[in-house]
Amino acid sequence: FPPYPLDDDGRPIDIKSNQHLLNGLQTPHSGRKFTPTHPSSSSSRRSRLRSKLSHLLRRNNRRFTEGWYYRLTLPEYNESFVFIFSIEDAGRFIKGEKSPLTLACMQLLGPDDTYLVQSDEDDTKFWGWKYAQGLGCTFEWKEEEEIDDSAKQSIAAMTPEEWRDRVKTGFQILPFHLQGRLDGHDGTQGGVKSNQGVAGKAEYDISLRPVAGWGQYPPLSSQLQHQNETSTKQTYSQFSTAGWLAKFPVFEPHWQITMAHARATGS
Repeated sequence: FPPYPLDDDGRPIDIKSNQHLLNGLQTPHSGRKFTPTHPSSSSSRRSRLRSKLSHLLRRNNRRFTEGWYYRLTLPEYNESFVFIFSIEDAGRFIKGEKSPLTLACMQLLGPDDTYLVQSDEDDTKFWGWKYAQGLGCTFEWKEEEEIDDSAKQSIAAMTPEEWRDRVKTGFQILPFHLQGRLDGHDGTQGGVKSNQGVAGKAEYDISLRPVAGWGQYPPLSSQLQHQNETSTKQTYSQFSTAGWLAKFPVFEPHWQITMAHARATGS
């Protein structure tokens, strides 16, 4: 049984219920805050219309950036890797024109201060789940005849197996998996936009076993022993990082811990 609820095409969909499959470890702020412009999003059409009209009403002219940060530590080597994903000015228009600062970006920092980055100015490639920690961006698809370009544009989350087969460059974050293929440049030699530094490549495919969200958590020995189970009778409460008032946008501190600890395997 697949570890995610799937749609009719066999692709993962958003996990609204905290108890559905994460053993109660999904925190209140796991989902995205930005409004996606990805064609798969039900809000993308409303977002584009709202963005085009908002400049007439002198609203929505403020910049917006949302980012996600993961650190992978290899204790036996005393080394760490850092994965940073971000979306800037999605769906934002200035005086009727698309914002020049719109950017979907992936950054990878490794041992010895190595730093690679790849980005794309097309924000419609970036998707994000509303409730669970699911997001991604396909920069470039592998060449294939099975799916035409218009159909590819509407694909958001994929199973890890499908992602490996179809994505040439990009990244995908799911509650149990991190995947990425980066074909960018050395960020220490230039900016984050394409072709601004020495070319570089990286690839990773990592399975996650969540241990703690932000709140109560089960003993490590029992943590997700059966990753394919989609329900649990045990209830664990998760909290906003800065306290219960941070559940409300007006009091949110602009950052949240969505997964405090996890075990990782992969390459």
